[in-house]
Amino acid sequence: MIYFLLFYSTIYALFQTYLFLAIKKAFSLNTRSLWILGTFLFIAMYFPLFQRIFLSKGISSLSLFFHITGYFLMVYSFLFPFFHLLTIGITKLIHLYSADRNFYISLTLLSLFVLYGSVEKDLIQINRFEINDFPDVQTKNIRITQISDVHIDMLRNKAFLTKIKDLSNTTDPDIVVSTGDLLDGLTGGDKEISSIFKDFDAKIGKYAVLGNHEVYSGLDRNIQIIKDGGFKIIQQRTVEAYKNLIIGGVDDPAVTGRYERSTSNYPDIFQKYDKKEKMLVLLKHQPVPYKYKKKPHLQLSGHSHGGQVFPFGFFVFKRYGFLKGMYDLEKDFHFYISAGTGTWGPPIRVLSRPEISVFDIKVPIKK
Repeated sequence: MIYFLLFYSTIYALFQTYLFLAIKKAFSLNTRSLWILGTFLFIAMYFPLFQRIFLSKGISSLSLFFHITGYFLMVYSFLFPFFHLLTIGITKLIHLYSADRNFYISLTLLSLFVLYGSVEKDLIQINRFEINDFPDVQTKNIRITQISDVHIDMLRNKAFLTKIKDLSNTTDPDIVVSTGDLLDGLTGGDKEISSIFKDFDAKIGKYAVLGNHEVYSGLDRNIQIIKDGGFKIIQQRTVEAYKNLIIGGVDDPAVTGRYERSTSNYPDIFQKYDKKEKMLVLLKHQPVPYKYKKKPHLQLSGHSHGGQVFPFGFFVFKRYGFLKGMYDLEKDFHFYISAGTGTWGPPIRVLSRPEISVFDIKVPIKK
């Protein structure tokens, strides 16, 4: 965590420095004003941290304030340089460069960008796939509906979750799965949230794995809310959800406190199964393929948000080697990364629409 905070502070400070210099160049501020501006920008870097602190203390009003201001200041700070440099290039090209005018144009374009993002975040799409790794035997179709990275928090909670529930129910699922980060800092209403979870239709059952944000926002409480909602949490084990359909799940590394690449992070939960006789499905939050030799037929993951806001998808792809969508890594190993159903941080999405994913899988029937 210390290394993460140092990395976060360094990167954020670079963007804040750019914003500070742009404001300084655009406006004639005296020394006192520059000191006030610099101090504010420095403190603002830690607004999301303040939000978590006040949330843990039960001070919901201050937590909400720092949640809204902190994350929107973050998105403006991180995206402003892209718009500013673009504006500078265009205005110099057409010989209309002006420091103050460029600042206002950049801020206006960025605000329109954020406004669009606030619309796209609600455009949840339903993506459908068919998986048949048993073409030569008699099979039964089982429909799995995946939600991921919903991030129910103090801003997007009951109404948002109800919308997701209604959309999920339209897919007529046999099984509903959540691949982590379902909850992310509620300030109350635990029973109401669990009640909505109960209303997710699933003929066979509902299953979930834990993501990193379930840890950050209170692991024990979040587990209880999810369980009370009728979801079975799968941790480093498998369950036979239906005859010859095995669903396995592993915790996010934040739960175990170990690194993703550690060979001791999770056991080989599929070792005892014959892939020719049983359909194997893995739920795993982080978009890293199952590391053992015997792969599942289908791995469902999330975490990446598909980048959530352009152009951050490039950095996500650089980190994991994957971004979103279906990757057929082997003939009978299909790796799917959801772009996520909700949002983390600022409630916006740009060029990464939220999704609910539906998989019609063929499960072998024994004679």
